[in-house]
Amino acid sequence: NSHIENNLVGVFVSFGKAAIMNSHLFRNTTAGLDVNGASPSVMISNSNLSFNGRGLRTGGGATVRMTHLDIAFNTVFAWENTGGVIQTHVDNRSIAAGSGALTPVVF
Repeated sequence: NSHIENNLVGVFVSFGKAAIMNSHLFRNTTAGLDVNGASPSVMISNSNLSFNGRGLRTGGGATVRMTHLDIAFNTVFAWENTGGVIQTHVDNRSIAAGSGALTPVVF
């Protein structure tokens, strides 16, 4: 239930596990959510990642599971996956291109 805006990165996770729910990550210069590292894991649901440099960025061995998201009007990508894993439920909405594969999952 957070509103995070006007930062370099809204939320950065580099290790461990995190859950983000009912949050708004807006107008962050690099990314709304950046998950990057050897093995961090994030579940994000019922949230909005908009007007950022990138909505969601992953890398390394990171895993992001997302459901009920709106990812819109980001400058570069809705999502950028550079070596991480993005698992998505079919109920997300995005506007704009993304790079890297999204793996549909049922959870």
